[in-house]
Amino acid sequence: MIFSDFSSILAGIQLAVDAILFILILFLYRKIGAFDQARLAKTLKALGKAQKLCHDLEKNVEEKARLVEEISELVKTRPATNSGGASKAPGNQENRTRKLALKLWKEGMSIEKITRETGLQPGEIELLTGLSKCSHEDPGH
Repeated sequence: MIFSDFSSILAGIQLAVDAILFILILFLYRKIGAFDQARLAKTLKALGKAQKLCHDLEKNVEEKARLVEEISELVKTRPATNSGGASKAPGNQENRTRKLALKLWKEGMSIEKITRETGLQPGEIELLTGLSKCSHEDPGH
């Protein structure tokens, strides 16, 4: 008899817990369902914006590719404008300045004086002299 009363009490407790869990599951299901609808709408709106941005980006990339192609064609077909000879090339003046700096260094002038004389930076003069030393040490280059 005690066993049947105890099992009926346990069955009653089990039934109450099941009912509470069922109500809790229904409550959570409704909350999640409402939350998902609002979140889904926001997600769809964001996806629409992202799709438009991707489309705009694709157009932009195509335009940039077209411009690069046009510039490449212009560079290929552009005639040389240096009709005055090699002496007017900006690189030629730089080469002469560097050669002068090396000559002055070989004559024993200090880097500070060479800097004042040529307008080159001390680091550039040191690089030139270092390269000159390397080329004299390794005649294979």
